[in-house]
Amino acid sequence: MAYNNGGNRFNNYGSNNNNKVYDSNYYSRLNIKNPDTGDSLSIKYSAGLMTITMEHRNAMNQIEPVVAISLSAFKSMLLKQAMEAFFEYKKESKIDEAKAFGVNTGMGDRLSFIGFSTNKDKDNIVTIGKMNGQGNVTDSFKYTFVKNYHYNIEWTNIDKMEFDKNFTNDLEVTALYKAIADFADNISGAAGYVTLDLGRYEYNRLIKKMDPIYDKLGIERNINYSNGGGYNNNGGTISDKLGSKASKTIYGEDERSGGSINLDSTEDLLGEDE
Repeated sequence: MAYNNGGNRFNNYGSNNNNKVYDSNYYSRLNIKNPDTGDSLSIKYSAGLMTITMEHRNAMNQIEPVVAISLSAFKSMLLKQAMEAFFEYKKESKIDEAKAFGVNTGMGDRLSFIGFSTNKDKDNIVTIGKMNGQGNVTDSFKYTFVKNYHYNIEWTNIDKMEFDKNFTNDLEVTALYKAIADFADNISGAAGYVTLDLGRYEYNRLIKKMDPIYDKLGIERNINYSNGGGYNNNGGTISDKLGSKASKTIYGEDERSGGSINLDSTEDLLGEDE
């Protein structure tokens, strides 16, 4: 998965009087695409919503978004149920190609919908579109999931490389279903809290490793290791407190380059063994 915070997550927390918190975009690494048509589906999480975007690769080999739908927690729960009904419907012998299972979102003249359907060949098809306040479709696009593409191998003789391919044509639509189900099941924040609660011990351990660096540079700080979050440097980041020279030492020449210090080897910064 890819994370893009579009700037400072906390808008220079500690130096901004408003202390505004801006939502970040979290892009799923789940990549669903049809190489035959150049169409694809992508997922983004932001502002408490899950956004599914249908994209198309144009003649210049550039990916362009064509339509998107954003789902709230409750809508994702409803879509999860609708997809389960869709999977059951596909088992029937007689198929109505016009029949679809999904949800609509929005209000007034800004309405969107997403529906899953199939055809006589049992293809998996998703339609995402827009409609006006009168319920008339103003725009819609269909995406057909790949078929006879993903497979595992069953060898009849592995030494001679004699094998059969077992294709799984529902793999990508199932992956999309699981992403929707995961969002619906985890939106309460319980999983996030547990992760944060378990991680605070490791966080405090790392902060304690910074103590000798702060002492060496004569930096004052107010630290409480027993309150769960534990750390408060009275505003500003570590690089703000240490200054540009120390910042380059800890983070590398450019913080965004990904360079970092091994906190288990602080003697390199201190110039002495711990």
